[in-house]
Amino acid sequence: MDTPHTDLLAQHADHLTSVEARDALAYLVGSAALRVDLRCHAALKGEIRDIRFHDLAGSQPFSCIVNRQSLLFYFRPPAVRSGRFALADLQALFDEVNQNSSGEWTVRVSGLEDARKLWTYVTGTEEVGPDSSLGKPLEARPMPRSSA
Repeated sequence: MDTPHTDLLAQHADHLTSVEARDALAYLVGSAALRVDLRCHAALKGEIRDIRFHDLAGSQPFSCIVNRQSLLFYFRPPAVRSGRFALADLQALFDEVNQNSSGEWTVRVSGLEDARKLWTYVTGTEEVGPDSSLGKPLEARPMPRSSA
């Protein structure tokens, strides 16, 4: 997360009237902040509140518009051209997916479940949850004693 924009991020969160959408925003921004290969920051262009995600090369593969009740996540030209993602995959995963006149894909994110599903798809990582092996505690085993 780009820290000079944290006040603007708080304003974006306050703009949301839906608690579910606010949770989704916190999840997406927090998840991006924990990655070394993505940077994100809040921006304001006129009345449009958005979050911009940049990769290490400086391109912007994703962005997210903050509406009152939901987020609109964009797969921007670098992501669309990458070959890593497919519009058909998104249409199978989400209720509201569109392609705009610029060729960008949009996904409506209404809550935390949508945000988790989207982030799992975007990053290609497995979600940690109760049914995931990543979410299970490690088994404690006694350490062998050395015979020194």
